[in-house]
Amino acid sequence: MRLASSVPTEEFEELLREVGREVPSIVDGGSVARLIGSRWAREDPIGAFEALLSGRCPQLEAVDDIVVQAIAAKDPDRGLAMILDMKSGKRQGEAMGEFLGTLCAIDMQSALARVNELEEPDLYREAIGQVLAEAAKREPSAAFDALADLPRGILPPGGFYTAAFAGLAEADPDAAFERLGELRDPRARHVALAGLGVGLAKREDLTSVREWIATLPTSRERESVLTAILREHPDAAAASAAVADLRSPAARAQF
Repeated sequence: MRLASSVPTEEFEELLREVGREVPSIVDGGSVARLIGSRWAREDPIGAFEALLSGRCPQLEAVDDIVVQAIAAKDPDRGLAMILDMKSGKRQGEAMGEFLGTLCAIDMQSALARVNELEEPDLYREAIGQVLAEAAKREPSAAFDALADLPRGILPPGGFYTAAFAGLAEADPDAAFERLGELRDPRARHVALAGLGVGLAKREDLTSVREWIATLPTSRERESVLTAILREHPDAAAASAAVADLRSPAARAQF
């Protein structure tokens, strides 16, 4: 098999096909394909992205994240146009969501601007979900602002409130509590509380977080926050010891 470093960019696709024929093992073939595909994406992001979108080179699936990241970083306008040229359907929606979600990690405002220009409703729903999910992890304050601009009937992706409140509480607890007070949907508030608790537990000492949890009005809210903290805290043993007396006997038996 030829070395990737000695192959012209126009021959990367055939080299990846060689990998599929000569290294059939998923583990070994995947690692080799990742090496070759990474270089292809770096040197020819448009060609690699086109081959990925067409589905004609299955080995590129091993490096789809790298291929999408390369085109999003180097030529997002071209990448967006290539997806819009695809046949409409599930594959196009998934490609748009992954592309704009990746772009959001690079330039959130650019991703939001592009998603708001999408005219096809299904494409918009898929893409805005991915963008908001990424924004919630990286820039929660800006993600909340974008959430306020959602068209009627479009809901934030699952996990949005948990991730956004965790990030915001870790960075700025006062802002997180202010945002929490603005939530009117009981279901959104419930998951937001869990995220807020996770963020506080990463920022504050566990004793003060324990005192806050004890003030929550219902056992359901307390259990939700405690479960999230014990699941996400980097020192699970310390977190469990700090809040053990707040948990119900049934819940304590789970940890």
